[in-house]
Amino acid sequence: MIINGKSVFTAINWNVKSEIFVQLVNFITGLALMRFLSPDVFGDFTLLAIIFLFIKIIRDLGISDFIIQKQDLTSSYFSTSFWLNFAATLLLCLSLIAVKKLLPINFNNYTSNLFGLFTLELFLSSFNIVPLSLLKKDQNFKSIFKLNFVASIVSSSLSIALCFGVYANYAIIIKLIIWTLIISLGVFYYSRLKVKFSFKSECIKEIFNFGLPLTGSQLLSFIGRNIDDYFIGLVLGNNKLGIYNRSYNLMMLPMNGITNVMSTVLFSTWSTIKDNLEQISAMYISTTKYIAFIAFPIMTFMSAYSSSIVLVLFGEKWIEMSNILAVLSIVGMFQSVGSLLGTLFVTFDKNYVFFKWNLISNFLTSTIIIISIYYYRDLEIIAIIYASISFIYLIPTFGFVSKLLKTRVADLIQPLIRPLFTSALSIIVCLIISTLYSNFSLITSCLLSASLFFTLYICLNLKPFVTLFSILKKITKSA
Repeated sequence: MIINGKSVFTAINWNVKSEIFVQLVNFITGLALMRFLSPDVFGDFTLLAIIFLFIKIIRDLGISDFIIQKQDLTSSYFSTSFWLNFAATLLLCLSLIAVKKLLPINFNNYTSNLFGLFTLELFLSSFNIVPLSLLKKDQNFKSIFKLNFVASIVSSSLSIALCFGVYANYAIIIKLIIWTLIISLGVFYYSRLKVKFSFKSECIKEIFNFGLPLTGSQLLSFIGRNIDDYFIGLVLGNNKLGIYNRSYNLMMLPMNGITNVMSTVLFSTWSTIKDNLEQISAMYISTTKYIAFIAFPIMTFMSAYSSSIVLVLFGEKWIEMSNILAVLSIVGMFQSVGSLLGTLFVTFDKNYVFFKWNLISNFLTSTIIIISIYYYRDLEIIAIIYASISFIYLIPTFGFVSKLLKTRVADLIQPLIRPLFTSALSIIVCLIISTLYSNFSLITSCLLSASLFFTLYICLNLKPFVTLFSILKKITKSA
């Protein structure tokens, strides 16, 4: 089965627009909030966010991926999925309120209010899981773009406005609640989902068979990604957590903009052609190639010029995050390469295998990170250890992909060599030439360095960028 090229290009086009716009608005909003708020506020938010994001994974039960991946679903599946998700959310909200005092968090008046607002957001978010999944299944990313546009503008505007009043410290969580409310209302309108009050036991069984191992894998991945944040806050305090978390989020910003677009569309696409291994293999190699061509230079520049970037964007009070950002940007290169691994596992319904891999890898990662936090108590060393683990995990990642796609590891690595080499060469030349304008202002120097680096990089990779531009042009026309 060969998928309709125009529908794929149209889906990618709208998802690209949506993701770029959301990332841009979130970046501007985050920049403004970091100018107004202290690292402690971000630390308090992050510590509670870790708990509630963990609960969301349990609540979701893999329902979103189940709806997208499974073909020929009847209305019974949608109704059962909706009410199953709603019941799980309600139960978890009540349970969180009941065990609040047992959580390893130092609750005061502010964090207690923050906890209540997080619980409200968790409840509201239950209404958008099924209809949003239905929109993605139908590749209706145009409607998702419209919703993201409205939700981004409204939620970001209100959060920035709050920074000028007495409720400034609640700006981040209010942004999240407004976003969730708008999305939850909008997806019901666009998906035209009609929910009946019915539970089908056979539907629940099938959802659990698909979703439980996937949920286990997602929980393990989540623990692996957030164990450092949690224990940094617990051991070193919320100020250090705010510094570390903002560094990680800034590193992830460009990668999320790239990989989120591709993984969302490719999962919907691969699920319809999962019997055509040759086509999926070609799409995977081509996708990782262009992800590398975009992500590698961005991460390289962020690593080399981390101090200038932090001072220009966030000011002196955040300067401590510069060295951490330099290290984590290298992590971003590794993670961008393996970002589609989970998508492949779910596409081929290998959730149990993915769960076993995550169980082993995240247990080892978590153990090493926790020991390093308690032993070294130094953010830079913790970041270096995290980067080292990420690099080591590249080896089994390539092995898994080669087995799933029945291709050689060399075929997966070869497309990454050129963007890696040209990124390194461009930054070396840029650092040498930048000494000529070292007396310029910080902003001017940073802009000149960025212009020089990316111009040189594009010139060294002119043919791939011409090809990428033609693909984007085709996508735009197809839309």
